[in-house]
Amino acid sequence: MLPVGYNKDKKMKKTYRLVILVGIVIVSAFVFLLVGCKKREAPSAPSSASASVRELTICVTWSRVEDADSYEIYDGDGYYLNETYGTSYTDYSPREGYNDYLIYARNQYGMSSSYAYATCYYEGNGGGNGGSGNSAPSAPTGLSSSVSGSQIKVTWNRVSNATKYNVYWSPDGIDYSCYWQTSDTYIFDSQPYENNYYKVIAENNYGVSDFSSYTYCHYSSGGGGGGDDSAPSAPTGVSAEVSGSRVCVTWNSVSNASYYKVYRASSSSGSYSVIASSTSNTYYYDASPNTNNYYKVTAVNSSGTESEKSDYAYCYYSSGGGGGGGGGTTVPDAPTGVNAENYGNAMLPDIRISWNSVSNATSYKVYRSTSANGSYSQIGSSTTNTFLSDSNPRQGYNYYKVKAFNNAGGSSYSSYAVYNYDPGSQLSPCPVHYTSHTATSYQITLRWTNPTTYGCGTPTTAYLRVRNPDSGVYADLQTLSGSATSASFSYGMWADSEGYVYCGIITENSAGTSGGLPLVYNWKTNTWYGGNGKQYTEMMEMEELIFSHINQ
Repeated sequence: MLPVGYNKDKKMKKTYRLVILVGIVIVSAFVFLLVGCKKREAPSAPSSASASVRELTICVTWSRVEDADSYEIYDGDGYYLNETYGTSYTDYSPREGYNDYLIYARNQYGMSSSYAYATCYYEGNGGGNGGSGNSAPSAPTGLSSSVSGSQIKVTWNRVSNATKYNVYWSPDGIDYSCYWQTSDTYIFDSQPYENNYYKVIAENNYGVSDFSSYTYCHYSSGGGGGGDDSAPSAPTGVSAEVSGSRVCVTWNSVSNASYYKVYRASSSSGSYSVIASSTSNTYYYDASPNTNNYYKVTAVNSSGTESEKSDYAYCYYSSGGGGGGGGGTTVPDAPTGVNAENYGNAMLPDIRISWNSVSNATSYKVYRSTSANGSYSQIGSSTTNTFLSDSNPRQGYNYYKVKAFNNAGGSSYSSYAVYNYDPGSQLSPCPVHYTSHTATSYQITLRWTNPTTYGCGTPTTAYLRVRNPDSGVYADLQTLSGSATSASFSYGMWADSEGYVYCGIITENSAGTSGGLPLVYNWKTNTWYGGNGKQYTEMMEMEELIFSHINQ
């Protein structure tokens, strides 16, 4: 007999609820395991990679991997080169011949099992691989950019003897990174930021061009975007001078201009007509000048919005020779007192070129070369100042010369000033990266590379340091050259009672010391710990600080 008040239906309902609850828990756990397992996977390798010569460096780029946090780059021999969060790497010390690169993707669960491969032939003088023609190509012209759906399309004019193009991107128009390489005259940026600046260089087997002028494009994830709709500022510093049978018109660049229009009239207040409707350079050669030539320039952004006209520049041209414009009747003297000094630092250089004022000069132009007697290229102009800043010097020696100008023409070059931009000696080295470490029954061998990434100095000296097991104090067991990449020592007397040997490499130069993490080897278990930023056990964590600050 059932107890009084017993409700059979109520009991069955409770049973059903319990069964359903258990089922939900089991299914949720199964789903969690599936999702968790999927998330706990190392990323796949980049699907493609390419490498190309850029002056004295090699630029390596690869495709983005969705679940990757960073990328590790190794050379063809398997030696570690760098780790980066972006999708490009610049090799500042390529070797002559073929340079091979292996790019792995990494996240918190490990490194990809395979890699993307790129190779590039380096001639040691800025040469590239592949191509046609017998000279390096000229810089691309006609750069423009515009929003295309959720992408930005960047286009430029084809360069006759170029075989490929390298496209550089910047969020601020100052620091550019190499991101794309193509044989076409366009690219689609599928991951644009809000502000996007682009430059392009052309390449063939004889070398690479200078950078093109930049193009800017504003992108809004909410739709719209494109070039900045606000009108650019009118160009400043417009000047004109006779150059052989032509008149050269120059002006200062405008930050959000995609291209410029050049206008000409026969009088200052006359009717100005467009003689050049699309040029991304900041100069134009008028091949059919009149006797009296007045020039004005406008800037146009990527939306087609045109600025006000600049102030005019005047140039008198005679088919029999001579010419000039503005004021003054004789060519000015060459500037004197040219000096170059870094007002910035190793990571953010600001090379200030200054000179004495020339009495009858109305403007100046500054030129740069990599050798005292080499070919000088114009890097900027100043209408009133007697100084100019070079924020993008070449690594190594930079030679600067200045010319003074007025309506009668330009002076001869000044004497040169030189500045050696060597960030490697002005920054302390970064901690070494251990590539491999081996141990026999009596000897340990350490192998490493010295990072050459942005912000890392060049070491002049390296020290092999080993911890005394009795005192716990590190000793410099060997002093090595800064370029050393391996060291061996007998570890018997350096092992503590538990079998642990603490050792590592510290580098330094005149700017400071690298610091770093020690490696720990246990000869009893044949086990390695630490190095390259890896965590120790809790009892070893303090050792990182001791080893990093051993010089202090």
